[in-house]
Amino acid sequence: ERRRRPRPPLPLPMSGDEVGSDGAAAGAGSDGLLAESGGRVASLETIKGVLLQPASFPNSAKLKAKLKGGKSNKGPRGRAKGGKKGRAGGGGGGKAAADDEGAKGPGDEVETFAWEGHERVLFVIFPNRVSLRRGLARLSVFLEDPSHSGQVVAPDGVRPGKYAAASYTGHNFRPEDLLRFAQAVHDDPGAILEPEEEALLAILSSRVPGFDHANPLSPAAAGDTDVNGEAEGEGTCLQQLQSGWGCIATARGLNGSEVASTLLHESMHGLFYAYEPLRKASWSFWEDVCGEEDRALWKDFLSSLGYDSENEELCVNEMLAYLSTERELLARNAVKPSAGANASASAATRLRKLQDDFVSFVATQPTLPNLPTLPGQFCAFTQAKS
Repeated sequence: ERRRRPRPPLPLPMSGDEVGSDGAAAGAGSDGLLAESGGRVASLETIKGVLLQPASFPNSAKLKAKLKGGKSNKGPRGRAKGGKKGRAGGGGGGKAAADDEGAKGPGDEVETFAWEGHERVLFVIFPNRVSLRRGLARLSVFLEDPSHSGQVVAPDGVRPGKYAAASYTGHNFRPEDLLRFAQAVHDDPGAILEPEEEALLAILSSRVPGFDHANPLSPAAAGDTDVNGEAEGEGTCLQQLQSGWGCIATARGLNGSEVASTLLHESMHGLFYAYEPLRKASWSFWEDVCGEEDRALWKDFLSSLGYDSENEELCVNEMLAYLSTERELLARNAVKPSAGANASASAATRLRKLQDDFVSFVATQPTLPNLPTLPGQFCAFTQAKS
């Protein structure tokens, strides 16, 4: 039986910057986080408005040239090299100066926002679905695919129908997940980063403290040390990375229903990464409340959607997101159609009960963050209160 290697534990916070139960750095409010990350803060409603704007299609070749200064992004042995740091703030992450010929202004850039009230959750908004797929699909395959997790797949093969991640309207990850993907690309002599992946690395280098130092493709990284190796006197590179951050990537040009559902679902993932009490509550439900039949039911549901259901952390993370924000999808994907109508109805009923039990359990846990809502979008926690 194939099982994905468990992810290493989250790195310790940087010295003197402990993460509190509210997900913010102890002794530092949003202004302090803004000062160190140099970005804009926005509410979910504001971010929703950005996503509802029409898609734009900047020239990919020019994007690559801007990131690399016109140079090849292949180094020795064909390894990909990191792009330049993007401008801090102002939605300019990952984009060089806008005075190049053909530049269309901020609307064509990758925009970045820290979530108001949860400033360690970073939203990265690509100008269209295609650039979102180029920037995030391979990372999500690396993290979540049932057959190719832990592998760097060729970019020309990442397409809808072959990989579930190629059709995602939203992606989520921790900064250290992106670093492990970058390390895997670095270690593969035949692999190369896409321009949009380089842009993503540049954005996090300017927004997440310690990321640039831990990035194996960055000149700021210590020597030839990789993300799992040890630099003399410093420990692993990941120990230089400030923990407790969550990243969400999505795109402009989605339709209205996609925007609301994607935003709320992915927000739950961001909170899972940023808030230890919420992670612990979700894990406690999975380990202490769910029985074997419940866990098997949930794994079947995730498998039907193309996830690696043998990855337990993924199961718990997606349990929070799906059981918090979905109702119809749970019924539609309860079991495979071949199981028959009776089995499907039974599984749907059991998933509904699992959802009710999960929401009731998590809602009673102490020191949880305020969970997000969007007008007109289902949220199980809101329903439970009404």
